[in-house]
Amino acid sequence: MFNSLRSQLFIIFILFSMLSALASIFTFSYFDKKAEIIEIKNHFNKLKSSFQSIRLAQENFYRQDLIDTVYYHFGESFYTKESKKNSREFQNEWSFLIEKSSNTQLNFSSSFKRISTEFSSYISYYEHLKKLLHTRGFKNYGIEGKMRTYAHQLEDNQTIPLKQVLQLRRHEKDFIIRQDIKYVTLFNILVNQISKFNGDNDVLYQYASSFNKFAELEQSIGLKTNTGLSKQINEQADTVNFYLKKTESELGEKSKAILYELQIAYSLIILLFIFISILGSIVLSKRISKR
Repeated sequence: MFNSLRSQLFIIFILFSMLSALASIFTFSYFDKKAEIIEIKNHFNKLKSSFQSIRLAQENFYRQDLIDTVYYHFGESFYTKESKKNSREFQNEWSFLIEKSSNTQLNFSSSFKRISTEFSSYISYYEHLKKLLHTRGFKNYGIEGKMRTYAHQLEDNQTIPLKQVLQLRRHEKDFIIRQDIKYVTLFNILVNQISKFNGDNDVLYQYASSFNKFAELEQSIGLKTNTGLSKQINEQADTVNFYLKKTESELGEKSKAILYELQIAYSLIILLFIFISILGSIVLSKRISKR
């Protein structure tokens, strides 16, 4: 059946066509897989960029909004909105990467999955910090506003000697500047002395109560001394960055391994294609020469 030259030519043509199709499939597969890896890397870079944008927006919030009464009046600002927007982008990118990795060989390790957990803790700490800062207030807002109001009342009504009121204000200012708890102690000692010699004073009590609440909030926040909640936020940010860098390293290694395997498979297909083409040409030329 396959002794005729026409039949053998037909068989060789079929084999050649099948190998060509196989080589084309591997070529498309290689470039498709490479495009997927590039896409995943691009989205991972967006994930990192979103987190850096969140950090930048929060730093600007500390530097600008906390000394702007507009923020305390409305409870929202450009930087807090930017932070929320970038947080949503971060979560969207993470979800996309999880979904995309399940369709490829780039299965992410536990390091990548930890990113979302650590990021959620980071945002939780930050949102709690914002609430404390808003409660603490600034100038005429929040606890600081109440404290200033009672202090001015003591200065104006003169039920307590002005010298002692000014001493209280000095301890208050020293604590705000130095964040040292000893000034809170000195303040309270002086309040007790004033009460002993001047009797109960409701405004003095309200002033002392507001100051102690203010001092407690300042210690919990720890923004000026990098303690308390501020320290927790910075440490949590370092943790998120650690897992981002670790995942980036793992992603680079896996990408190289997958592309190397694809290149080997592609090279073998091409070599096989060339080998069968040469073999077919030799067999065919011998048959033609014999005839």
